[in-house]
Amino acid sequence: MRKLGKRPFVYRIDTLHRKVVRKRLKWRFVTLRLVKFYYSLLTYKQFRKLARFAKKKDGLFENNYILALEGRLVNFIYRTCLIESIFKSFFFIKSGFITLN
Repeated sequence: MRKLGKRPFVYRIDTLHRKVVRKRLKWRFVTLRLVKFYYSLLTYKQFRKLARFAKKKDGLFENNYILALEGRLVNFIYRTCLIESIFKSFFFIKSGFITLN
C-alpha cells in the first residue's frame, strides 16, 4: 500500500470567464414583440389577420394597421377612460355588460 504524503491544497483564485454571445434578433420581430406587449390581449394569429386586412385597404399600410388595432371595442372603452384597465374592459365585454347596437 502506497502512503500518500501531505500535499498542500491549491485554491484557484482566478476563474475563466466564458464569452457570452447573444443571438441577434431581427428588428421586425422585436417591434412586433413590443406591439404584442402593448396589445397583450391579441394573439400573433390575430395580428397577422389584421395585417392582411390592412394590406387590402387603400392608403398607407401603417395607418390602416393602427386604425384596425385601435378600432377594437376593448381599446375604445379603455382609451375613453370609461374603465381603468384594458383587462377590465375585456372582462366587461366578455361578461356581456357592454354590448354594441
